Amino acid sequence: MKKQLFNFILVFTIGIFLISSCKDKVSDNFDIEQGSISATEIDSIKNAELSFKPILKTEIIKLDSLTSLEVSLPTNLYFDDDSSSNFKAFLEEYNSEVSESDEQAIQTKYIFDLKSNVLQGQTLGQLLIENSPNASLYQIDDIIKFNEITDIIQRDKNFIIYKEFGKYYVYVRNYNAIESRYYLSIFEIDDVESEKELYNTIFKNLNIANRLFDAETLYDQQISWLDLKPSLSLAELNSLDKNYKSFTKEIKLFLKNDGDFVELETINTFLFKDSNPNLIQEIENLNEPINLDNFAGLFEVKEENQSMYNHASKSQKFLEYLFQKNGGSSIISFKKRISSNSIIFQIERESDYYDKENTFEYFALCSAKTQWGQFYLLSDSNAEGTDLNTIMNDYFVKYLKL
Repeated sequence: MKKQLFNFILVFTIGIFLISSCKDKVSDNFDIEQGSISATEIDSIKNAELSFKPILKTEIIKLDSLTSLEVSLPTNLYFDDDSSSNFKAFLEEYNSEVSESDEQAIQTKYIFDLKSNVLQGQTLGQLLIENSPNASLYQIDDIIKFNEITDIIQRDKNFIIYKEFGKYYVYVRNYNAIESRYYLSIFEIDDVESEKELYNTIFKNLNIANRLFDAETLYDQQISWLDLKPSLSLAELNSLDKNYKSFTKEIKLFLKNDGDFVELETINTFLFKDSNPNLIQEIENLNEPINLDNFAGLFEVKEENQSMYNHASKSQKFLEYLFQKNGGSSIISFKKRISSNSIIFQIERESDYYDKENTFEYFALCSAKTQWGQFYLLSDSNAEGTDLNTIMNDYFVKYLKL
């Protein structure tokens, strides 16, 4: 019975990812030219990717109401726990058929999807976390045996890269003996355009799994797009190149037309025009925060506050958007400048019935003056201005390309 249970867990750890990906392209579409790069080139890609230390952020994943873990990820990735319900449902059904002793051996498991901000939340892989005092589970040899893997590309004592059902997989086993906890990562790679992209993605994923518990990157100056760019896969870079080239064409049309706001969904950004050419400078120079409650009608400044809001009245379109997004009882204030073209500002919402304390959101505002006219980019950010969208948009308004 224990062997059957072990077999089930091993198969399901990998099999669930196959089930969850059935909405994606079928394996018949994954057809690249094999042998187009040499073994030396593959080793070169492997060494470059595994020795590369990306800029890492701390990601907090919640296991239950009492337990949270901190892991490290490149800024373009995040974890989502949507996939765990299917796994638990299968496990509960299996538990009903095992003996009491075997049931005690089944420990709590959690599964998190690893997703890409750049690829619109596309799932790249999964992380399974399991508490167990048994340090001998999920060995690479057992994975090969129980799943009858025959097409092995590379393996080590704690990882295996293999091909199955026309797709490529990277499985990484980590066990923390102090915590008595497994961290099992599996990545699925398909729909790449070349063998170079395939191996770039394989070893970049292996590096992600190996650095889950590296320290968060600390820096004493603003990071740039050129600092973050090496962390992205070729698929992500190709997607960004396509999106921002399309974006450049859209800007030219936008500046010729009468509209004030356009949502650029593929890069999670708002493009807008404003009658105030010095909007960024004036937000930075605010002597007092702007309270959106002090605007009436079509954002005419209330007379008693005229002196305080003279500068703000020049920026009615900008304030109108913020009011529509955030409503009243919201206070706008400057947070920090991140470059000559971009700032971070914050919106503080007063406490209410649902939020007992004031809440804060941060936004990046980037300005560009071009031969076609001036435009602004507005996107969600963090207090430091170090999220991926902010850094890409700041770079883009300087050079009009990535």
